[in-house]
Amino acid sequence: MLDGDHMGIAPIKHYGVKEQLAAADELEVKLQELDLCGYTVMHSGFSEAVLSDLRERLERLLSEQEMQFGGYETLKRINEGDTLRAPLIWDEAFLNVAVQVQLIDLCRRALGDYFIINQQNGVRNPPVSGGHHQTRYHRDLPYQHFVSSRPLALNALLCLDPFTAENGATRVLPGSHKIEYFPDDRVVRSLEVATNVPAGAYLILNSMIFHCAGVNRTEGPRRAINTVFTVPIIKQQIALPPNLEGRYANDPWLRRLLGFEVDPPRSLEAWFESRKSRKD
Repeated sequence: MLDGDHMGIAPIKHYGVKEQLAAADELEVKLQELDLCGYTVMHSGFSEAVLSDLRERLERLLSEQEMQFGGYETLKRINEGDTLRAPLIWDEAFLNVAVQVQLIDLCRRALGDYFIINQQNGVRNPPVSGGHHQTRYHRDLPYQHFVSSRPLALNALLCLDPFTAENGATRVLPGSHKIEYFPDDRVVRSLEVATNVPAGAYLILNSMIFHCAGVNRTEGPRRAINTVFTVPIIKQQIALPPNLEGRYANDPWLRRLLGFEVDPPRSLEAWFESRKSRKD
């Protein structure tokens, strides 16, 4: 069990406290921050060379997506400009972003032993002249106006560029994952926080926290890879198993993580066949 000295801070004095939940390790500290505030920051350990490579891959796939689906302006009109859908389908480098060891450990402790990748999107917040549609406050479990005693979903944004107030860093309303309503505008402006995250770190959100993209007032893009992990009862944004065309299906752990085991049977025959392999 870690005390204040082990964590690099002097022990905090208090009185009238019946119980303190001491963190057993640094990951437990992140989990407590996530529980209390609805967000935390965790370093990935990825080198600048890896981040540079991911930035190049993101830009290339965004260009390919634009060519395939009618061009940038067409996609922007339907709020799809600057968003790369399901990059892990096209490039294994993006799957590596989602399966970083500490990230998976945090998800396991927060969501339980069984969770899936619900979605993954590459996000580019362009300079102010372009703007981004996600500057509006929202939750990433949209229209779910209830709260739960435990997280149902986590966002893990790998920051490919530093997140700053100037370049449109994600803004969060701390603690709002615990309330059903969206607060009065004056409360939001008083309490909102512009996150400050170095390149190569994950910004991790409880998906029920109210958040939005800031306005990018710099001359360059602010980019991230956003992977959303959920309990398996929530359907994937885009069905990953059929799009992966059998890749990873023979790896038991990846098969489960990517949602192969929650892909619904397409027929009665498939349903009864699936029952034969059940262990309970």
